Amino acid sequence: MLEIDARDPRLHTDLGLCYLEAGRIADGLAHLQEAARLDPTSPGAQHDVGVVLLQQRRFEEARAFFEAAIRLKPDFAEAYSNLGVAMHATGRLEDALAMYTKAIGLAPDNADVEYNLGRVFVSRGDSDAAVTHYRRALLIKPDDPVTHAALGSVLASRSETDEAIAHYRRALDLDSTLPAALVDLAWILATSDRSDIRSPAEAVRLAERSVALTERKSPTALDTLAAAYAAAGNIERACTTAEEALAIASLSAPRELVDHIKARLDAYRQMR
Repeated sequence: MLEIDARDPRLHTDLGLCYLEAGRIADGLAHLQEAARLDPTSPGAQHDVGVVLLQQRRFEEARAFFEAAIRLKPDFAEAYSNLGVAMHATGRLEDALAMYTKAIGLAPDNADVEYNLGRVFVSRGDSDAAVTHYRRALLIKPDDPVTHAALGSVLASRSETDEAIAHYRRALDLDSTLPAALVDLAWILATSDRSDIRSPAEAVRLAERSVALTERKSPTALDTLAAAYAAAGNIERACTTAEEALAIASLSAPRELVDHIKARLDAYRQMR
């Protein structure tokens, strides 16, 4: 059909979406860009290009297309939401917050926007607001494992441990391969001073699964596994696993994490 009419933006859009569905991202993006060029007044065409660029983590390029879509359609809620994601990814928290707020005002009951608002407030250190938005997201989409894990993390940081555990377990019921929930729950079960919570054997199982899922490349997962081994009384494996975590963390992890792993490794060695 494009051989007959190469200037039909609708055909370029349809073919582009087909390419994306087939995993041919570069071809799909090229046709979506051509559709946007042929019909520069279409907010949907601008937005489609922005979405693909966002998925490729080309945030500044994506931002330009979302802004173009909003200029063409000022009440385009999804464009505001995705523009917020692009801004959030580049550290522009206040701008992201403004975009998410605009999006939720235009289209309430959007679980993804509520979740992203929660992430912004976590970054700002406002746990009360983060909990509020995560809870709203779960009211809309109660079976989202990532949101359950995120809410569990905030609750754990506030020492609301019982509810945090409940959300981590729900997250893993929904997605047993979620590394964040596996690591966080394992850490609580390994290090809690409450006998009704502490469960070293389960902590080891969860941490081993997270280490396998991250292909032994996550220093946080390995650090958690070392703590679980120590809690279970396997000090030798705690030492060797912490050494592995420290070696990986020393390459690129924040200094604070490196120092924490090193301190725990020293403690395990003293126990040995």
